[in-house]
Amino acid sequence: MTPAQKAILRAMARGRSKAELTEMFALIRARSDRTLLAALKTPKKRAAKKAGDPVVKEVDLALRKILGPSAEKAELLVEHMARKHRVALSVAPKGVADGVRRLRPHFSDAQIRAGAKSLLAEIAGRYSKRETVV
Repeated sequence: MTPAQKAILRAMARGRSKAELTEMFALIRARSDRTLLAALKTPKKRAAKKAGDPVVKEVDLALRKILGPSAEKAELLVEHMARKHRVALSVAPKGVADGVRRLRPHFSDAQIRAGAKSLLAEIAGRYSKRETVV
């Protein structure tokens, strides 16, 4: 064993008991180099989550009252906005976020928020069990 190897071994053994060293040597003998080197690597830092679009969050919170998949909620919102503003929209959104993104070229954020609220009011009025006098 070279002096450099002995120095590395002493540095590794510093502060450890004989039982810990015996256990570590057994572990080294039992595992392959690839496994041991992978265990020594520092874990990669995960990218911080992006803060989501506030309009999408608000619309999603508003539409949570509607039970169903996100794509159906977005489709209802797009159809409602097209009916309400008499605009022909041929958009098939995949979810609420996609629906809001596709509505943005046609409507402002305030109009989209108001559209989500009026959609809920329309659904509540249409499917309410309460009888209303017209």
